[in-house]
Amino acid sequence: MRHLIIDGQLFQTPAWDRGMGKYSLQLLKSLIANNMKSKTWLDVEILFSSKIKTKDTVFSSIKDFLPSAKFVYLDMVPAHLNNISSAAKNRQIVDDYIVAKRMS
Repeated sequence: MRHLIIDGQLFQTPAWDRGMGKYSLQLLKSLIANNMKSKTWLDVEILFSSKIKTKDTVFSSIKDFLPSAKFVYLDMVPAHLNNISSAAKNRQIVDDYIVAKRMS
């Protein structure tokens, strides 16, 4: 069975309080609700960076809104606009996580 893995770093940025954050949260809520019926994915995981300081209230709000989602914290670096090296590093970290997930 497959896993749905979402990059949740968006929720660790100022976008959390704006349209993209709210839209993404609603989209995830719909995906998870649909998954309860269809059982397309074994589970839904949201990836966060353990290196980005984030208010606890953000995580608790997401957990309240998406109680069945699993939170995974990876050592991704904060990605800045047009910073190719941090984006490449984060991509490798996520790819390694996905490969390890497939093996388990």
